[in-house]
Amino acid sequence: MLRQIHIFQKDSMIFTHTFALALGKEEIQNLITTSESNSLDKKEKIIQQTLSNYQVFEATNQDLRYFFITDLVDKLEFLKDIINKAIIKFEDLFPDLAEIDEYESSKEMYISILHQLQAELHSKIALIGPIDAGKTTLYQLITDQQQERNIMNFAKSSIIKLYDLQFDIWDFQINDNYALLWSKFISGSDMVIFIIDAANYNLKVINHFLSLKKRENPQSKMMVILNKLDLIENEDTFIDLEKELNASHLLKVSLQKEASKSTVLSEISTILNLKTKLPDDFESLLQEAKQIEKERNYGKALAKYKELIRYVSNYQDFTQIARLEQKAEELEQKLREQAEIRKKIELKKKFAPPAQIKFEKKVKVKNFSKKKPQEVEQASRKLKPSDIKLDISVLRNTQERITSVKQKQVELSGEESSTAAPKHEEKSKVHPEDEYEDISEVPDKAVLLQKMIESRGSNLSLKLCSQFIEEMNQSLQRDLRLSDLKIAADNFLSLEKH
Repeated sequence: MLRQIHIFQKDSMIFTHTFALALGKEEIQNLITTSESNSLDKKEKIIQQTLSNYQVFEATNQDLRYFFITDLVDKLEFLKDIINKAIIKFEDLFPDLAEIDEYESSKEMYISILHQLQAELHSKIALIGPIDAGKTTLYQLITDQQQERNIMNFAKSSIIKLYDLQFDIWDFQINDNYALLWSKFISGSDMVIFIIDAANYNLKVINHFLSLKKRENPQSKMMVILNKLDLIENEDTFIDLEKELNASHLLKVSLQKEASKSTVLSEISTILNLKTKLPDDFESLLQEAKQIEKERNYGKALAKYKELIRYVSNYQDFTQIARLEQKAEELEQKLREQAEIRKKIELKKKFAPPAQIKFEKKVKVKNFSKKKPQEVEQASRKLKPSDIKLDISVLRNTQERITSVKQKQVELSGEESSTAAPKHEEKSKVHPEDEYEDISEVPDKAVLLQKMIESRGSNLSLKLCSQFIEEMNQSLQRDLRLSDLKIAADNFLSLEKH
């Protein structure tokens, strides 16, 4: 039976249709890759190859490649005419491939044509089994005998339709379990249904039919039906039969009951892996994904669409899969753009130094010794790190003045030492910073700054001093010096007095 058709223009799939489940997306992609690597002169030829449990018939016409996926039992001699008709009809309906997506009505028409071509293959389901097992009963149960035809003098066939696909059901007409025509009857079948009378069976005859099927058509699918269960009081009586059959698809029914029809047809569809329509809840799941996307929650929407892709892949609806994958790619692009914007914003925040540091609030702090500890703590809580800013130009100008004053002090000290009488040595280290020659010797700059401010008669918490040091580092964009801390401490006091 014809299971799938995939049409490619170069590397792009431009049309696909699935009658029954066969190759998945990855297998199709591997098929294309293999076909390209083994690209011989395929013009006007049909190349046949086996892939997994299926056959692939490839035809090439100009830049178009057609892949027809069938069962292993199908032969090129029967398929060649069907393949050529499919190619001609496609090129007639789609003269301009650049606008193939606009031909929705033509696509529907082409799918209808493909179903007609599938029917022309006369995919065959053969009913086999011993005399009086219930073959004709099953034949009459699942067919309407409206399009019945005789196959020479040993069989008759009629039509059944499953999921818009058409199959020929063959019923053997000779009452002979060992007739030579059984071989011809079984060969070429897409599926064999072996019916057994569970109330009256012979293991020798059963093994004869099993051997016949294995010899004449080993590649076709098979279902075993144990019929006439209504005549059996204890099902344990045919446990040995089940072991002998060792069938992967075994159905226990009474074919005289009308209700068994749907059971049998459902089992046939399952064994043939016929494509079913997407479940009713698919549309609601799709609308849910669209609503999440509309709310601009792209991450969650992407997850929903990927879930739908996995969901639809089980039904091999490649057209729907392609649409969902395109939507997923669009969402991934939006997420990449959002991530790039966030990255730029973070970089901008990271490398943008503050323009100035200064105290925007006037803070008056009395001598620590004259205040109660609770009052000091309250005063320090009122000052926030965001209040601290320092004008860089003030730092630099003050630095220059300090350097000039130091030079004059050196000159004056030289003159005084030659004229002045010896005096008792005074303390030279008035402030904490005088204990250090270089800032590299300072173990904790924030602690030193706090002590410097306290030595000048004021007070600032250690947390604010740390914030002050950090902002000075960012603003000056170089290593701090002891002179910078002096300027900061002096500037803090001068602002506090005003």
